Amino acid sequence: MLAWLHIGLIGAFVTATSLTLSVAVVRRLRVRRPLMTWTCGPVTCIPLGPTLFLLLVGVGVAYQVSQGGAPPRYVVLGYPVGGLCWWAATWIARTRIVSAYGLIPELSAPERSVAWSQIRDYVQTTRDGRTYYRFFYVDSNDQWQRLDWFVPASHEAAFAALVQEKLDARFAPTEELPSIDLTTLRDESKSS
Repeated sequence: MLAWLHIGLIGAFVTATSLTLSVAVVRRLRVRRPLMTWTCGPVTCIPLGPTLFLLLVGVGVAYQVSQGGAPPRYVVLGYPVGGLCWWAATWIARTRIVSAYGLIPELSAPERSVAWSQIRDYVQTTRDGRTYYRFFYVDSNDQWQRLDWFVPASHEAAFAALVQEKLDARFAPTEELPSIDLTTLRDESKSS
C-alpha cells in the first residue's frame, strides 16, 4: 500500500516539474526578438533548491546501495527526472532577457518586464568590479519604479551600445540650452 502511495507521489512530482518546465520553455519561446540573454546573477549561477534536492537524492540512493539494498527503480528514475526538470525550469525561468522591446528580469514574473519606452532615466555604476544599470521607469499605474540590472562582463560592450541606441537618443536635448550667467542672475535677484 505504501509503495503505491510512494509511486503516486513520485508520479505527481514528475508531472508537476515536467509541466513547470514546459511552461518555462513556452514562455522563453514567446519572447519576441531577444538580443541578449544570461542566466547568472551577481551572486550565483546555480539554482540552489533543485541542486540541493538532486544532491540529497544522490546521497540517499548511494547510502542505500552502500548498505547492500537496491533502491526501487521508480525511486532511481523518478526523483532524478523530477529534479532535473525542476532544475531546468528554474534555470530557464531565471534567464534575464534583453529584447528589442525591453528588459525581462525573470521569465517567471512577466509583470516585471520593462519596455524601453517606459524608462525615463538610468545610471550606470560599478560595484565590486561588476557593472550594474539602475533604470527608473513609470509602471502601468503611473508609479515610479526602479530596476537594478546586473550586466556580466561578456555582455558589457553590447549592452552599453544597445542602451545608447535605445535610450540616449531619446534623452539627448533637441535644442541648444541657453547659457546662464549666475552672477547676473544673483545681481538681478538682489535688486528685486
